[in-house]
Amino acid sequence: KESQLFHQDHNGILFLKIFIYLIDVDQKNGPYSYVKSTHNKKFMKSLKLKKYNLNDNFRYNNEEVLKVVKNNVVTFNEKKGTIIFSDTTGLHRGIVPDKDYFRLLLSMTFEPKNSMLSFTNTK
Repeated sequence: KESQLFHQDHNGILFLKIFIYLIDVDQKNGPYSYVKSTHNKKFMKSLKLKKYNLNDNFRYNNEEVLKVVKNNVVTFNEKKGTIIFSDTTGLHRGIVPDKDYFRLLLSMTFEPKNSMLSFTNTK
């Protein structure tokens, strides 16, 4: 459920996620959704969105995000086999599927092992 709220991944600036839809996905299946330009820190700060902590992860209120970003949201209603390359340091989420529907996808994450440019906190 946490992934169905808008959020950003902060693994590193050389971080990339790839999603491959394993079934046709439309609105009823809960497609992947991304907010354009929110990978840019300056743009993101200009939105003045309030984030909150949910199980040690920062999340944003979906309705507030949609109200602020208006037409900057891209929703991926696509066919089986569609490949999506995403910089998930930008705001994104999986939309909640309708009752009795689901989204099936393969997700792959790529990040250099010793990235000097990583945002990840090390302890």
